[in-house]
Amino acid sequence: MGRYLPAERALPRERLQLQADTLAELGAVVARADEPEGPRPCLVGPLGTGRRTALGTVLAAQGRGVFTVELERLAQDEKTFVSRVAGGLREAVLRGAVPLLRGDTLFDDRQKWDPVAERLGELVDRHPGPVVFTARQPVAHLAQNVRHVVDVAFPAPTTGEQRAAWEAALNQPDGAQIGRALSERFTVTPGSVHHAVADARARRRFVGLKGPITEDDLVQAVRRRLDHALSNVAEPFSTSVEWRDVVLPDEVMESLKDIIAQAKHRERVFDDWGMRRKMSYGRGLACMFSGPPGTGKTMMAALIAKTLGRELYKVDVSRIVSKWVGETEKNLARVFDEAEKAQVILLFDEADS
Repeated sequence: MGRYLPAERALPRERLQLQADTLAELGAVVARADEPEGPRPCLVGPLGTGRRTALGTVLAAQGRGVFTVELERLAQDEKTFVSRVAGGLREAVLRGAVPLLRGDTLFDDRQKWDPVAERLGELVDRHPGPVVFTARQPVAHLAQNVRHVVDVAFPAPTTGEQRAAWEAALNQPDGAQIGRALSERFTVTPGSVHHAVADARARRRFVGLKGPITEDDLVQAVRRRLDHALSNVAEPFSTSVEWRDVVLPDEVMESLKDIIAQAKHRERVFDDWGMRRKMSYGRGLACMFSGPPGTGKTMMAALIAKTLGRELYKVDVSRIVSKWVGETEKNLARVFDEAEKAQVILLFDEADS
């Protein structure tokens, strides 16, 4: 039916790893949610950004808990959906809790959402109290069926916030050093950080390893949690070559060093120096390696990825280019979507084909 988080188990406000303005906005919206015709908050952000945890903390100050209902799991057919959502809302009332309707994946799938949207709006209107939603991104069509929806944005954590999350979760002498290294390699939410640390600890215990968690333990734990299907459209590629094995002209080596430096220090420039808010687009790093076959273009791409602690996936351009109108664009979009989930470096091989 759902999961209940009682007020006494909510995380104390001082332990929340959340931007102060986000917490203040959430508190202000929730404070008015009990009013007649009050707002219905929709907590918008990636999974693991602490939406449920923050809501629990805010509601705990009112002596109320959170009852979570996973809408995606209930959207089998309209009759089942209505029955189970109504049951979840009723259970929240019996517990004196505020229902949190998680629609993260349901709202993105119009084929599943449209048949149940109107009925959900009716159920929410009949509920004698506030109702809160979650979504991964702003959902315009939610407001078409549910009145008074107000979005509260939970942005992805900055590099500094990720470092703090790693250090707090690890709680070991080298936690700050490991946190800095991992925050430069991956973009993860506080929830994913805690899951990765727990996974790494469990695996060390299972195989009988002693001592603190290592950076490599956590790299593997993070990669296991990256849900993607990139292998359907690209192939992983690695190299055993080291920089000492490379023989290239000085100007080429300098260009390669510039690429690595830009990739390594991009978070400092964008976050610490405040350039992210001044550059709304064009923050990626694209490189063109040109030259005859056998001159080491693919090898150097793999070596750069290795140096940055990233995986490299090679895309054969001939496999994604299609003669059918619109298919090439769809294939490219799929590649970039999956690469973003996997947090890898892409190499478009034979791009001039």
